[in-house]
Amino acid sequence: MISNQYDELMNNEFDVREFILKNFVQANFEINYKKIEQSMPQIAQIQSQTCEDIASSVDNNLEDYVEISTQLTSLQSQLDNLTLQFNNITDIIVLTQDNLQQRIYQINVIVENLKLIQNLQLNMKDLRKLINILENIDLNQEMSNHNLLEMSELIVKSRLLYTELDKSPHCRQLIQQFDLLQIIQSNQCSFQNLLEKQFVNCLQTFNSIKFACILRSFQKMQLNKTPEKLLVQFLLKPAFDIAFAKLNKNLLTKDTSNLESFLSQVLQIYENNIEIAKVETETFSFKNILVELLYIYLSTKECVNIYSLGVLDLFQQNYQNIQNVKQTLKVNFEKGSDVEKKFMEKWNLSTYFSMRQAEIIKKLESELQNQLTNNEYNFHLVLQNIIENCFSQKVYISLLKQKFYTLAIQIITRFCNFIKANKNSIQNDKVPFVINNLSKIYLSQLQQDILILQLEKIRSVISELIDIVIVQIKIECQQNLEPFSGIPAKFRMTNRDMPNQPSNFCINIFKPLQNYLLKLDDDSIKKLTCEKVCNSTLERFQVIKKQALDTCDKNEELMAKMGVKKNDALDNQKIRMQFQLDEEEIKNIMITKLYQ
Repeated sequence: MISNQYDELMNNEFDVREFILKNFVQANFEINYKKIEQSMPQIAQIQSQTCEDIASSVDNNLEDYVEISTQLTSLQSQLDNLTLQFNNITDIIVLTQDNLQQRIYQINVIVENLKLIQNLQLNMKDLRKLINILENIDLNQEMSNHNLLEMSELIVKSRLLYTELDKSPHCRQLIQQFDLLQIIQSNQCSFQNLLEKQFVNCLQTFNSIKFACILRSFQKMQLNKTPEKLLVQFLLKPAFDIAFAKLNKNLLTKDTSNLESFLSQVLQIYENNIEIAKVETETFSFKNILVELLYIYLSTKECVNIYSLGVLDLFQQNYQNIQNVKQTLKVNFEKGSDVEKKFMEKWNLSTYFSMRQAEIIKKLESELQNQLTNNEYNFHLVLQNIIENCFSQKVYISLLKQKFYTLAIQIITRFCNFIKANKNSIQNDKVPFVINNLSKIYLSQLQQDILILQLEKIRSVISELIDIVIVQIKIECQQNLEPFSGIPAKFRMTNRDMPNQPSNFCINIFKPLQNYLLKLDDDSIKKLTCEKVCNSTLERFQVIKKQALDTCDKNEELMAKMGVKKNDALDNQKIRMQFQLDEEEIKNIMITKLYQ
C-alpha cells in the first residue's frame, strides 16, 4: 500500500525535466535534450527502484518504527515520573533543612541556658562567699595587728566580689534586695574611721609594728593618701605653724640667718619623729612628706622674697640651704613630685646663671688687665681664683653644673686669648716667670676637680652597664639550676643508695659569673657583682628545693595514711639528703671560689 503511494507521488509530483535542469545544467550550458531523452528510461528505473526499496523498508520495519515510538512515549512518561519524584525529594529536603535549622536554634538556646545556669551557680557561690565575709567582719572587736590586716583583706574581698556580682542582673536583684552594697560601704567607712583613729593614736604613742600594720591596711584599701593627710594634719602642720610663726619675713631680703633658723627647726621636727620616719612603704615616706610640706610653706606669698635676684649671693644661699635639707634627709622623689616641680619653677635659675656669668667674665677681664697694667703678671692666680669662685659654695648650684663647667672652659678660653693678644706687652725679663706660672695651671688640683664633674656622668653610665650585665649573668646562672629540678625523679622508685656527695652539676652553676669576673679589674665591682648574683642564685635554688621537699612531705603523709612501710631509707629522705649536700656545696663554692 505504501509502495503504491510512492508510485503515485512519483508520477504526479516529480518533474523530471526540472530535476535534470537543476542537477545537470552547469555554467549556463544545456545538455543535449536527445541524450537526456535516451537516459530517461534508466532514470525512471532508478527512481522506481528507489521508491520500491523505501516502501519495502518501511513495510518490513514498520513494527520496529512503531515500537520505537511506543518506547519514546514510555520514556517520556518515565521522565515525567522522575521529575515528579525529584520535586517531591526537593520538597522533603527543604522541609528537613528547615527542621534542622529550627532544631539547631533550639540546641543553641539550650546551650545558652546551660551557660547561664552555670554562671548563676558560680555567682551564687560568690554571693555566699560575700555573705560569709560580711558576717565575719566584726568591727566592734579589739583590733590587734593581725586583726587589722585581716579586716582590711575581708573588706577588699567583699568589694571585689560585689563588683563581679553586680555584672549579673540576677545577682544584682538579690544584692539590692538585701542591701549588700550599703553594708559593704558602711563597713568600709567604719573601718576607715577606725584606721584613722588608730593612726592618730599611734602618732602620739608610737609603736613601729602597729604603725606598719596600719599603713599596710591603708594600702590594701587603696587609701594611700590618707596616712599622708593625717600625718600632716595632726603632727607636721602644728609643728610647722609654730616654726613658721617665728620666721621674720622682713629679714629674708637682708641675710640668710632667719631662713636657716627655720630650716634647722624643720630638721629638728624630723629628728623628733625619727622613729616614725624609719617606717617607710612604697606609698608612705615621712621625709618626702616633710620636704613637700616645707615647699608648700615656702611657696606662700609671705616668702616671695627668698626668690629675689636682687642680691645674687643671698639668692644662691637661700636655694642651697633649702636643697641641703633635701640632701640631709636623703629625699628622692622617684615617681616625681608635683609640689617640688611647682616649687622649683619659682627659682629663676637660668637668669641667675646669666647674671653670674656676666659678673665673673667682667671680673676676669678686669683683674687680668690690672695684672698687666701693674706689671705683676700673676695671671695664673687670677685664673685659679676665678674658676674656684665659679665652683665655690656661694656661687655654684649643682643643678646648673653643666653650665658652670661650660663657663669654666669659656674662662680658660678667654684667658688664653688675653695672653696671646697681650704677649708683646709683657716685659722680656718677666716672660720666663709668666711661662712657669702658666705651667702650674695644668698641675693644679683645680683642673682635676673640673674633670671630675664630667667623670661623674661616665661613672653613672658604668654603673648602669654593670647592672645590665649583672641581670644577664643572674639569668644564665639560674638557668644552670634547672637540673636540680630532676633530683626527685633520680631517687623516686629507684634502688639508689643514700647520697654522700653533691651533684656533679653544682660546679657549673657559677661558670657565667666566673668567666665575667676574669674581665674585671676593679675589686669593688667584682665584690658587688658576686654578692648580687650569688644571693639571687641561692634564693632561686632554695625555691626549687622547697618545691621538691614540699612534694616529699605530701608523699610521706599519703604513704602514712595508706600504711606503706619501708625497711630501707625512703626515697624522700634521699632527696632531702641530696638537696642538703648540694646547698652546702653551692655555699662552699661561693665562699672559696668567688668571694675570695
